[in-house]
Amino acid sequence: ESATRAVDQRRYAARVAANRKTFISLWGPRLFRDALLDALHGGHRFSSDPFHVAITVNGHDPAFGFGDWSTGHELGDALEALGWCVSYRARDNDGWYAVDTSVEAIIVLHDAFDVRRLPRNVVKIAWIHDDPEHWLDRLWFDEFDLVFASSDRIVEMVRERSAKVARGMPIATNEAHTTSADPVARNAVAIRDGLIDWASATRYGLRIGAPSWDGIDRWGDYHFARGLQRSLERAGHPTRVHFLHDWPSSAAARDDIAIHLFGLKQAPTHRGQVNILWQISHPDLATPEIYERYDHVFVASDRFAARMAPQVAVPVTSLHQATDPERFRPEPGGPRHELLFVANSRKVHRRIVDDLAGTTHDLAIYGRDWTSDLVDQRFVKGESVRNTELARYYSAADVVLNDHWDDMRIEGFISNRLYDALACGTFVISDTVDGIEAEFDGAVPTYGSRAELEPLIARFLDDPDERRRLAGHGRAIVLERHTFDLRGNAIRDVAEPLARARPAGIDGLPAAAMTGYGSARPGARRK
Repeated sequence: ESATRAVDQRRYAARVAANRKTFISLWGPRLFRDALLDALHGGHRFSSDPFHVAITVNGHDPAFGFGDWSTGHELGDALEALGWCVSYRARDNDGWYAVDTSVEAIIVLHDAFDVRRLPRNVVKIAWIHDDPEHWLDRLWFDEFDLVFASSDRIVEMVRERSAKVARGMPIATNEAHTTSADPVARNAVAIRDGLIDWASATRYGLRIGAPSWDGIDRWGDYHFARGLQRSLERAGHPTRVHFLHDWPSSAAARDDIAIHLFGLKQAPTHRGQVNILWQISHPDLATPEIYERYDHVFVASDRFAARMAPQVAVPVTSLHQATDPERFRPEPGGPRHELLFVANSRKVHRRIVDDLAGTTHDLAIYGRDWTSDLVDQRFVKGESVRNTELARYYSAADVVLNDHWDDMRIEGFISNRLYDALACGTFVISDTVDGIEAEFDGAVPTYGSRAELEPLIARFLDDPDERRRLAGHGRAIVLERHTFDLRGNAIRDVAEPLARARPAGIDGLPAAAMTGYGSARPGARRK
């Protein structure tokens, strides 16, 4: 194509970019797995270069805290003995985050290292030595692909407080072993084996419409995705959450199964992946054309699933929203209110707030954009409640209030707030929506008109025993029927047979399928 390139460089570059995009879309998961496993096993089928891992160290300056210089370098020496290329990123240099483009994995030894600043293609590994609280308090902790922990206590803390599953790997040093390097060598092998397991497993990617980390706590889809991620990770499936700007990336194309949590934007689909759509909101944006781009569609409404199924060839099944019972559970310590409503106004009137205008009850509203034209300001108690604190607030309330956006209510999409609040053992009153009675076995009283709401509230405020009975029944129903573990199992039951029907790597493909693609040249990077 030399003549073509000389005549029109722009068209040539566009054609190359389009070809690369098509190639990655078709082969991404398989080539990534085969190339990574080949490198980890010391082969040279895809690259003449050794596997390159970087290790973060604090440097020699004690002002940086944890003295991991020797630990990092001893581990690096053991990894080099496995045939890897090892480099170091020291905190006392300006380029802590300036990893070389050839780096394929990074081992992080300090909680302050913000892995969000790394390229998406890099495999991110945490090794927690001490201060697990500091690690787990980092907003980016669930962005790690692999987590190693130096004690059983830390392993359990990671399980309880994150979406990750940690592997035990005690700190080892050669200083006390003058005749053997086995302890550090075993850790190097543990890291290699962990990467092999990670690469070999069926990997999931969860796509949400959040544009960035700014204000992420306001995005319900983000917390929903983390709950699903926790379920999938515990089932043995490495899972990444991809924001809006990640969707077109080659890193997002290498997941085996892509799940789009449907929001305001359409996500790209890749032919090399199993593509799953889970519509949990915005029924007004759904079309048959969108559904047909997926291998299977789940819908969080029986009514809407039944409406869409006859219009498309792709299988459509209902799969309702859910809660994470380890995040939402009875928890003391929150501020007590008679009536609690946690929601943003989105600068428009909310039905249940309007229906309580002028109430004499202790109404507490937490959320953004509750201006004086929307509600009496004496009811507004704060702009937000962190998701990690919601359980305490729900648990302390006499009544948690819930309503639905009109499109959700009309189409039978049950609010996620109901699952979360009930999981906390809290009594809830909601506006009516199709299916709510069966969903919670009558544990959630509902109202249809403004005239019904105040008498309904007064009745249950005067009957704490009945509130406790319904709240306890609602919690039992949610734990039995509506957890992310159950939803994750339902998704896996559909997605994994589809994934197994496709070759895990390029060696499983018939020869004809490889025609025209050639073979990887020596030195080709695994990106």
